[in-house]
Amino acid sequence: MLSRRGMPTHEHEVIAELLSEAPEIAVDLLSKNLGVSVPAHSRIEVVDSNLSLTAPLTSLADRVLVLRDDLDRPVFALPVEVQRQRDERKRWRWPLFYAQARAQYECAAGLLVIAPDNSVADWARSLRRVDGQHDWPLYVVGPEQVPPTLDGETLRDHPQFAVLAGLLHAQDTGDVAFLTLIRDALRRSSIELDRSGYYWDVILGAAAEDVRRRVEQEMGFLDGKVPVSDWGKHWHGAGVAEGRVEGRVEGRVEGRAEAILEVLAARALTPTPEQRARILASDDVTLQAAWLRRAITAATVDAIFTVDSDH
Repeated sequence: MLSRRGMPTHEHEVIAELLSEAPEIAVDLLSKNLGVSVPAHSRIEVVDSNLSLTAPLTSLADRVLVLRDDLDRPVFALPVEVQRQRDERKRWRWPLFYAQARAQYECAAGLLVIAPDNSVADWARSLRRVDGQHDWPLYVVGPEQVPPTLDGETLRDHPQFAVLAGLLHAQDTGDVAFLTLIRDALRRSSIELDRSGYYWDVILGAAAEDVRRRVEQEMGFLDGKVPVSDWGKHWHGAGVAEGRVEGRVEGRVEGRAEAILEVLAARALTPTPEQRARILASDDVTLQAAWLRRAITAATVDAIFTVDSDH
């Protein structure tokens, strides 16, 4: 069963992917959301995230960004970590990431932590002081630093930032209009449909059950109804996980069961004969809709049958 407190692996991966697609997000978080003075630069390079100076050392950050000037010289190195829960090992590893980035690129550096939970963000900030003696440039962004409001420019020009805001506030917002804005921004964006559909799936997977159902109802496919919009058909029917499953879920029970099995197969999750039989035998379209939704982000096949403990 996936934890509702900690973000599922897919959400962790999506945030890291967003930084690869739009590395300016990290710079904006520093300068606009945290008020950090970032060196002038002409481009941002996403580099190998292995900061090891010696092979045996485990120093793999989620992403590493290097800001370069007009002469292509590094001016600022920024390892980025997505932190879903407390991990005391990071007390020792994060300062090392910073020091190695600084040594490897021979420029100023810092470390950015994106924590989708405010309590985890508060904990991460407590690691800024090393051995109770001195601070180092550890920058932490949590939901409180990214308000659940999006202006027209952000929605139009920075859809990846909108996705990040959606992921950070999927659990704590009851504002369906906020999530609808993100959905519409993805629909209008230049992001490929399968990838934007995947992002939307993960945002909905992180949302509270009542909010998710309200959003689905607005899109017109609650309780087994097939969506009427092209976007809804692609999102609901394709069940795209990692951009590989094609097709559309029709209202028929048979089609919905096959869609669940296709999503699981695309994600390399193999049901047991008993689990497969259970999926194919069900004639409850509402239940199958829930299974299909969970199949997109579930860590195991068994998890699609499990109702979250707080619902």
